[in-house]
Amino acid sequence: MGILASFIIRLSGGGFSLSDLVSDIEARIQVHDLIIKLRTVVADTLGRDMQTALGWSFDLARATSSAPVYDVSTVPAIKPPLPAGVSGVRFLVDLSGCRQLGRARLDALASHERALLPP
Repeated sequence: MGILASFIIRLSGGGFSLSDLVSDIEARIQVHDLIIKLRTVVADTLGRDMQTALGWSFDLARATSSAPVYDVSTVPAIKPPLPAGVSGVRFLVDLSGCRQLGRARLDALASHERALLPP
């Protein structure tokens, strides 16, 4: 099972940066292959804006205070293979129709999966 945590951040003049967040998650994961996967997802998500975005600062406590977590198998997605001639797709998903994972399911996650979630 894959998981998706949805955070809403508001940029602030100081506080925790996106780079700090990635470093914090890497330190908690401590599994090389998963760290590479995290970096790949961050780079793919941020694209050309990655260097600028890594410097964005936000209030971490506010962002994580109500971060819902979902089983990715329940989140609408465009799955490969893509049609011939299509090399990539970006899209937005409305999560309002997706069911959040309950506390029991979160507690049952493997330690490396829990390491990805806010404390």
